[in-house]
Amino acid sequence: MIWWNKLHGWRQEAPPTDALNRPKVRDAVRVIRQMAAGSDLEIVLERLRVLWEGLCAEGLDRPFRKPEGRPPSVRVLELVSLGAGTDEKMLVGR
Repeated sequence: MIWWNKLHGWRQEAPPTDALNRPKVRDAVRVIRQMAAGSDLEIVLERLRVLWEGLCAEGLDRPFRKPEGRPPSVRVLELVSLGAGTDEKMLVGR
């Protein structure tokens, strides 16, 4: 059940939005979504194991690097605070 902990940890991160639509994962996701509520636990765990194997095959089991960001400039914050569509000339002299 180590893979269960890995799957839970994977879900806590921000996976790519198309992660569950990748070729080696798509069928496993479809099968899980079609399962009846109250299905036998052994069947559920087996289906989740297959999902995890697909994630590993797609290279999605590794941590996701988040793009480096930078804090917004004062100018950008001023524009945002004034609202979209505001004339930039209003900022002159500030």
